Amino acid sequence: MDADQGDIDPNDFDPPSDESHDESDEDIGDADPQFYRLHDRIDEKHHAADMIANCRIKANATRAGVRAAVTDCELLLEARSRNLKSCAREFLAEQNMMNHPQAGVFLGKFDIPSPFKGWKTDRGQVNAIKSY
Repeated sequence: MDADQGDIDPNDFDPPSDESHDESDEDIGDADPQFYRLHDRIDEKHHAADMIANCRIKANATRAGVRAAVTDCELLLEARSRNLKSCAREFLAEQNMMNHPQAGVFLGKFDIPSPFKGWKTDRGQVNAIKSY
């Protein structure tokens, strides 16, 4: 296959940014390194979702094998997101911060908007990742 056919080049994707600390979250975890590790994992997850969206654009929804592989990636991201959101809830509960004014914003960072909504594959309709 050549570049005119929409090959996916891993060099087209940027690595995750080192700037992973949003100032709006500082008052939730400003003294807890566990919060920052969790926040970095959120950024990695969103970067992976962006990479998959780029793969879909490059593949131009024409190769069934590529579409099936991307569907598998979406399912993996959904499972990972659920695991991360569960960890985030545990973190807030351990810190007695479930009623914190920014707790909902913090937990919302774990919802992945699906770049695949309405995209047909050889495995059938791909549904959007659900909110939790």
